[in-house]
Amino acid sequence: MDEQPPDLGGVEISPGQSSSGQNSDDNAPENPVEQNHQKLRGRFLAALVAVLVVAILLFVGWVGLFIHYKNYYAMGPGQAQPVGSLITTPKQMTKHERSNFLLTDVTLETISMGNVIGNLLDPHVQMVKAAEILGPLTPSQLIPVSNQEMSGSQDVAETLALQHLGYNVKEISGAYVVGVQAGTPAAKYFDQGAILISLDGKPIASAEQLVSMLSAYKPGQSVNFKYETSVGGSQKSISFNLGSKSVKDGSGKVVNKAFIGAEVSDFTVPQLPFPVSINSEGIGGPSAGLSFTLGIIDRLSTGDIAGGRTIAATGEMAPDGTVKPIGGLPQKTVAVRNAGASIFFVPQGQSASDYSQSEKFAGKAVKIVRVSSID
Repeated sequence: MDEQPPDLGGVEISPGQSSSGQNSDDNAPENPVEQNHQKLRGRFLAALVAVLVVAILLFVGWVGLFIHYKNYYAMGPGQAQPVGSLITTPKQMTKHERSNFLLTDVTLETISMGNVIGNLLDPHVQMVKAAEILGPLTPSQLIPVSNQEMSGSQDVAETLALQHLGYNVKEISGAYVVGVQAGTPAAKYFDQGAILISLDGKPIASAEQLVSMLSAYKPGQSVNFKYETSVGGSQKSISFNLGSKSVKDGSGKVVNKAFIGAEVSDFTVPQLPFPVSINSEGIGGPSAGLSFTLGIIDRLSTGDIAGGRTIAATGEMAPDGTVKPIGGLPQKTVAVRNAGASIFFVPQGQSASDYSQSEKFAGKAVKIVRVSSID
């Protein structure tokens, strides 16, 4: 007798299907390797998103820093170098070819996307607003004016040094043309760097005196200027009619004043008893005046006024021999320390914050000495 299959309640079983009606493969455990791959992919995507978010935030912050500091200069330590090698005097007058006095300077860098973070992270760099560096000047005028300030500091240093040593020094003064205004008489007749010596035969001793002299003239009046085309350039004479500009007087009334259309600064040229020259290529501003003065005195003196020590100095020299404050003192202190100087002469009138920061940068390696004059 043939055996009959069991009665399964009318459920037809097909290959690969259980009696519950579910696919038998669904109950099989998942592949562990595939599970790990899925987890890794999830973690990778999460990490990638996080990295992208952080990168975007960093980039936005980077751009924000640049936008904030784009109108700043980064002032950093420059170098401290022997001043004696920059000074030339007649061989028969020279007592020391070398000098233990150093001059020091700073670097000025405009801010870009590429340097903003590095400058902010450098503890020796100070971010200074461009307006504090430029004042009324444009960026293109900064270097010419800085060079003129350097030239002036050399003249004052040479005069003071020789006077200190007992020599008689005469001076020729004038008004230095810093810049000219387009469409004015000055723009037509004078170039930047010209030195105005006299007005209608009367000597011009300073920029302030020139302004005072012009106040006595009327717009359109003819004047004669004697001037040098540049420092040490040829001397010329020119006559022209003064321009006119509208200004408010003390009562607020608008009046027309005579003007030439030039921005001028003081200029003095010493008439030395023998030639003294200073090579300041690549250095601008007036702050090397003290080191130049000491370097010339040392070069022409029989004794060693530095006493065998390496001494750095900074400060603008006034014609009366006083030492005036300068910029970038903390950064210059770093340069002095790096050069191995043991003493650093600095202006007496420097700000308290400058002194404090400079003392911090100097540490125990450099003694900072405040001076008010060369005497």
